[in-house]
Amino acid sequence: MAKLYFIIIILLVAGINVSGQHYQTPEWVSNIPLHGEFTAIGISDPRIEDDSLALLQAEMRAKAIIAMLHETDISYTSQYYQDETESHRTYKLSESIEKLGKYKSRLPYNETDFEVISQHINKNNETIVLMAYHDDDKEKNNVLKVTAEYYAKIFETSITRSYRLAELTKFTIRDSTHDNTKVYDYTWETDGSHFHIVSTVDTTEINMPGYQYRYLNTDTITNFAHYGASRDAGKGLWEAYLHAFILSCSSDSKNYTTKIKNLGDDYDNIRESSENYQNDTKQQELSRHITKNRMHFYLHGFRIFNNKLYIHISSPLLDQQSPQVYSPPSDTISDQKDQEKKRSFWEWLFGRNK
Repeated sequence: MAKLYFIIIILLVAGINVSGQHYQTPEWVSNIPLHGEFTAIGISDPRIEDDSLALLQAEMRAKAIIAMLHETDISYTSQYYQDETESHRTYKLSESIEKLGKYKSRLPYNETDFEVISQHINKNNETIVLMAYHDDDKEKNNVLKVTAEYYAKIFETSITRSYRLAELTKFTIRDSTHDNTKVYDYTWETDGSHFHIVSTVDTTEINMPGYQYRYLNTDTITNFAHYGASRDAGKGLWEAYLHAFILSCSSDSKNYTTKIKNLGDDYDNIRESSENYQNDTKQQELSRHITKNRMHFYLHGFRIFNNKLYIHISSPLLDQQSPQVYSPPSDTISDQKDQEKKRSFWEWLFGRNK
């Protein structure tokens, strides 16, 4: 029994050390010095024991961010659904918000185009790389393709107006050289209470412990008005950095051109007169925002305050597209028809994966 108590105490102390440790980031992450045409940060997954594997992952992620900075095609849509029901002085309102984005980048390159400016390994075994891109104006031997997909749904979990966020993010890097292609994947999934991460470096899968991480503030600045999206860093620096980056890209894209459409699903339905339903009313509303742009960005860095990562990017527009807006007929729709319309809309916007 004494041995059991001893083991329990050791485990508790270990848990306190894991949760109480605050990890540091290098000073340059909050103010990136510009080198070459584009400069980016790459971050490995936490707790990778193989330092060379962590460095490879961080460098490939830095190259992928540079490819997105250089040029990104962004397709993004958000939709808002509202359902109001009133029955015998009882009023019920339910709402949901969905967001769906796809990001594509392609960068032909030579190895000499990239330069590692600095690198840092914190006590959480996260390798952080600062990399610059210089186009050498020579014929390119390799191609880097980056695709990212982001889906989020905010929905009510009860009539008490309690909300939950479900997310699915997939980030894929395809590095094609003259003799082979290597694939680096990162998938994040959460239902609002549990999360799951799958991360691979070519054929090697990274096993990450499901800890909550905390990081030291980069500085005392609390005014983040000029920063883009923010993200809690509790699941690691890369998870926060990646989501803050792609969400900021989407936000900046919406500043240039957005199609806003109420899809004709608004209707008041007064039920057939009867003793029970004479005063019942039901109203539904569905609206979508759509944007498709080609853009490039500059990354100025990120800051951490109260364990939240704030990213700073700027975004000149490269090309503006005018998306057609899918608009179903305005008559009352059944659940089956509504699903068919939504499916055809997503297929039109993003196409089928081949």
